Amino acid sequence: KDWEEKLLGLQPGAEVFLQRGGKTRKGEISQIKRRIYPPLSDLLIQRMGIENVHTVKDYQEFLENKLLERKKYDQNNILINYVTKETAKQSEFEDLTEEAEKAFAEKKRIWEKSAQRRKMPYQELLSTMTPKYLKTVEKQEEYLLDQQKKTIELMLIGEYFAEQRGIVFNRSTYENDMKMYLEQGTDPVFIEENLPYQEYLFQSFISCFRNEIHSFYQDKFKVVRI
Repeated sequence: KDWEEKLLGLQPGAEVFLQRGGKTRKGEISQIKRRIYPPLSDLLIQRMGIENVHTVKDYQEFLENKLLERKKYDQNNILINYVTKETAKQSEFEDLTEEAEKAFAEKKRIWEKSAQRRKMPYQELLSTMTPKYLKTVEKQEEYLLDQQKKTIELMLIGEYFAEQRGIVFNRSTYENDMKMYLEQGTDPVFIEENLPYQEYLFQSFISCFRNEIHSFYQDKFKVVRI
């Protein structure tokens, strides 16, 4: 903002001095442009090409509905997050220690490779995934292992609902989905780091669980204009 204020009142051709990389560099103002916003009108709204929106009044209602939908979405997400956690707490599972440790070991291998690719310390990468108060690799890994156990619990609940609905996630669906992502331009490195087969199964089955909650509650409450 200080830099912008120094340019106020200057005309094309005026010399300016800019700070970049700790050095002062000389420059010149070549042109001045002013952005002018056209007044809101029915014609402008029609040019926007929004379906069933033709007038300023239509556009105002369209924006109001978008805001209400967003608020409902946010409230629904809060509810879904609460229900998933409470369902897992009240559910009974066999000892998942071995399964969690195996899944964590696979993730750790990917994280270490990712850190090397980014030329950053492994602990620095872990810091982006853990609370700031965890200062050592041991504490960070302990936290992530616990999170992995909770992920598996949610996945198992999701598997139950997927089976009830006849929904299948396996190596074949994974390969088809990844092929689609690649065709859409997704970076192969992103897939390798964020969507390996194991993670794909976790997230797919958890999504089934969340969708069940959403379907149950979506008509149970509504956001109203005040």
